[in-house]
Amino acid sequence: MTACVNKKHSRRVAAAVSASLVGALTLGAAPAVVMAEEAPVEQQFVTADGAFSNATATFKLVQGGVDKGNVNSVEFKRNAAVAVNAVMVTLKDGTTVNIDVTATGDNYEIAYYAADENGEPTGPEIKKDIVNVGKYVAVLTAVDGSYKGGSIKIPFEITAIDISAIAATGEVNECYTAEKKKIDFVLGGETLTEGVDYTVKWYRTGDDLAEENVAEVKDAGTYRAEVKGIGNYAGSRTLSGVVEVFKLNLGSVAVEDLVTDADSQHEPKDPEAIWIYGERYTADDPIMQEIKAELTTPTDVWDANGAYNYTVWAEDDTNPNIVNGSSKQFTAYKVGELVTFNYDGESWPQSWDVLLDTPDTKWENVKVGATDKKGNKYSPESYVVIDQNGNNVTAAWGGNVGTYTAVYRISAADMAASNYAIGGKAVTTVHIYHQAVDADAQVTAYFDADGDGTKEPVTSVSTAYDPAVNLATEINVTVSTDTRNLYPNNEYFVTFYDAEGHEVDEVTNAGTYTMKVTAPTFKLSGTTEMTVTIGKLDASNVRSATVTHKEFDNVGSGVDYLPWRENGFALSGTGTGKDPFSLNLQYKDAKGNWVALPMDVFKVTMTNSKGEEVKRLTDEGVYTLHFEARNDDAENNYVVPADLELTVIKDGTNGGDEDANHLRYADVTYADYFADPVDWIAGKEIMTGYKDGRVFGSLDSLSRGQVACVLYNMATKGDKVDESSLHYSELHGWETGFSDVDGKAYYGKAIAWAAQSGVVNGYADGTFHADQPV
Repeated sequence: MTACVNKKHSRRVAAAVSASLVGALTLGAAPAVVMAEEAPVEQQFVTADGAFSNATATFKLVQGGVDKGNVNSVEFKRNAAVAVNAVMVTLKDGTTVNIDVTATGDNYEIAYYAADENGEPTGPEIKKDIVNVGKYVAVLTAVDGSYKGGSIKIPFEITAIDISAIAATGEVNECYTAEKKKIDFVLGGETLTEGVDYTVKWYRTGDDLAEENVAEVKDAGTYRAEVKGIGNYAGSRTLSGVVEVFKLNLGSVAVEDLVTDADSQHEPKDPEAIWIYGERYTADDPIMQEIKAELTTPTDVWDANGAYNYTVWAEDDTNPNIVNGSSKQFTAYKVGELVTFNYDGESWPQSWDVLLDTPDTKWENVKVGATDKKGNKYSPESYVVIDQNGNNVTAAWGGNVGTYTAVYRISAADMAASNYAIGGKAVTTVHIYHQAVDADAQVTAYFDADGDGTKEPVTSVSTAYDPAVNLATEINVTVSTDTRNLYPNNEYFVTFYDAEGHEVDEVTNAGTYTMKVTAPTFKLSGTTEMTVTIGKLDASNVRSATVTHKEFDNVGSGVDYLPWRENGFALSGTGTGKDPFSLNLQYKDAKGNWVALPMDVFKVTMTNSKGEEVKRLTDEGVYTLHFEARNDDAENNYVVPADLELTVIKDGTNGGDEDANHLRYADVTYADYFADPVDWIAGKEIMTGYKDGRVFGSLDSLSRGQVACVLYNMATKGDKVDESSLHYSELHGWETGFSDVDGKAYYGKAIAWAAQSGVVNGYADGTFHADQPV
């Protein structure tokens, strides 16, 4: 620390001496002010916060990101969060205050609560997105500024959807099959969930049945549904005659002939398979337990190999679900040996793919063959071919895309010709496609993975969450053949599924998704699925852009700090007049750019060094900013920043009487007890630190010569120095009167003045000992 007239040398100062000295140099007395006791004055005017609390508010609701306008009620929409978007406060005098709720956090805060029967906030603050039906209250509070302490309650409501327009879909007009019918209820194009969105009671009537309440739709009859909304749906609707289950008329079913060999010791009691409106039912299906097969002629005996006429009947003659007395005949063949079927000399295929553009893949009846154990060959005839709609297309099929079931057997004539020594039946599924598409070569997904504006082919997508981007529309898929591109949403479809396997329309939130490509009329092979991963948006690297940096010359150290402002810092602010300055919180994005931290995503709590919550950083000291996700979506989609420490320090740039500079020296901090005195004497140039750096020397000792310099500087600043009696010579410098003082030293003039003024006397032997510590 140097405080000399001639600054050619420097000495250090001890904290015990220099700190005490600078404290003494800045001490002063302030007059005491005594306030006389007076009677309290009655307040006659409404306070600003009271005016705010008694104002009227017009507000806008936003639902699922869509501004609904100046309304206080919106109808429920699945997964669409509702919040107050903006508020216009009108005071009694007509003054209006427009508040952007999404930007609150300094002068205003908003919190959400459930509303009680009186419309008052009740229960804890709602932290999650508000999506469900109910009455709510948003409490807008002025936490700072002109209306500090005032609050306005803003009621709003999410109303239930009336289900009066609900409709039933699914198996509403079906034949009895002994299985529960799948009935869905749809409202506005959306399929609702039983037990969550509605409850339903079923009532059935039949020919001889009075109306009864039933648990499920299965038995034959006409059904009435009483649907009642629950949860986010309200109202009820009665749908009379909404479902009709017809009695099964066995006379209208198709029964496959049965072929069995001599090893079957027991007479068949059931048909092998029946067809009900195009659906094939076999032994494991429930309907097969309600029918039976009997020899048409009761006197016949199941014995020798041959053809037997059988009739299918209801197992129970009184079964109300099967037309009374209805029956269907079929032939059961008992043969000595079941032949082995093949196709074109190869093993019998359980399924076969046909490509219309590839003749070699065509399914041909002439290639269906069979052999017995001796190697004898047979040419089975086609029994029946059924398309996916249940139509018998035996006479004309093979030219149209679709899925077909083909049943082949050894002809009755051939079995009879062999004296029923051989027989047999085989079933296969034939898929007919336009042509084959190799997904690995002909299906391409495009996405702008590097962010250059151009979409490139990708085999997977991994990106960070962006609330404005729906990857379901950003990922493009092309499917082509050798000659042309297929038409999307017509010839091929792209579907996205979440991690639980549910189909989704939006791929926005963080998580893992699967994209699947299907082309029903084309045979897709290869990789038809792609993984789409959306990672959390990393907002962990956060800063205050208002923070500045101070370097200390020739010391090699620095400090990051917020320059103190009289009215402090808030999360946001105008920075004009007495308004708080903004902390301007930012996070570093994936490209390394600093962008504004979304305050509608994070809730920021500020505490001082004592752990007390504050709304504004007004005093010097260390503050902690704590970040929380505002709701579940924010928690899922963002990496929440860790606590951020900010230090407010006075640096002399604010102006005003209280604007000290606690960053003059690297070794004097704002928290030091001598910080203000050091700043004061440095500002007065009474003590200015070491000339070769930004160090005050607060822990150094103070010499007698330096004290003389300090006193001289104080006197000079106070115009108390008379230099007319001081003498200087080129040979000896300033004449001090002390034998051991070099008059040309940095303290020469100060000691000469101090001795001449009587401030110092030196020692009895005529010496001063200028370098001796005080």
